[in-house]
Amino acid sequence: MHHRFRSSYQRLTIHVQRSDSRFSVSKTAMAHKPTRNVLTVWLKNKLSGMAGHKVLVVTYKGYAKELWDALSELHDRLIPLQADDNSGPKESLPYFGGMNGSNRYNEADCVICAGLGRFDSEEYFNRALAFDFDGSAWGEFEQACLDPSFRNTDDLACVQKMRNLTMARDLVQLVFRSTLRNHGGKEPVSLWLIQPPEEVVMHVRESFRDCQHDEISELPFECLSELAAGRTFQGKPTHASKLLKWLADWDGSPILIAEVQGQLGMKPGQWKEARKNAAVKEAFKHIETDGSGKNCKIKRSENVE
Repeated sequence: MHHRFRSSYQRLTIHVQRSDSRFSVSKTAMAHKPTRNVLTVWLKNKLSGMAGHKVLVVTYKGYAKELWDALSELHDRLIPLQADDNSGPKESLPYFGGMNGSNRYNEADCVICAGLGRFDSEEYFNRALAFDFDGSAWGEFEQACLDPSFRNTDDLACVQKMRNLTMARDLVQLVFRSTLRNHGGKEPVSLWLIQPPEEVVMHVRESFRDCQHDEISELPFECLSELAAGRTFQGKPTHASKLLKWLADWDGSPILIAEVQGQLGMKPGQWKEARKNAAVKEAFKHIETDGSGKNCKIKRSENVE
């Protein structure tokens, strides 16, 4: 198509949060409260720097109200769920499947997907067959049925391909609910995705060919800390989670490491193991040590912002 008739999406930036595989916003993962706690910390981290913006955060229906309440101090920049009956905004985040046909979010200049809308695998299988013009999807299914262990159509390549295409299409439609729909607009628009499938990102970028794109490989320290704090071993907090909790409450004044170990009931080997945790390592970037052996002390660095 001639460039005169092709829309430009240079003002759109797609941010992809990667890194720690324990941080997932799949529907299965979100069923666990510690996962939602980490997501809340991540959202607060991003939203805190978005004063003056209008942000559309979309999540699963079952957690939309909970997350809205957890982000109460940031409501000035969040767009709430808009009712279909024109009864006004609701005290909830918008959710997948609850925004169909709505143009009430077109002031958003940032879209954050706290999850990805998905159907049951049977729906993707049916769609794959509906568009199976060359018979390849049916052939794959027939071949799979020859295996006695075959149980789930979600394992089929044609189903995975259709799932990724459908999720990408839905994401494109979601972005077009924002101010990006104003073709004459100049203001930057951003889309945030958390651990999305690579193929989904590829399809979305194909739809916005000249958009900007970056991948963030590290989680904010607060998220690493929350991840570690939520970890348990045999029902008890890990040594790293206990140390992070202590550091969060510590006033930063000099203290012997041996005294900290005593307060936490840690042996030297357990202390060393806790220090290997990613969040603990990040925390200790802002902590100074003085002395050695039993006389070694820690204190918070004076140059911490």
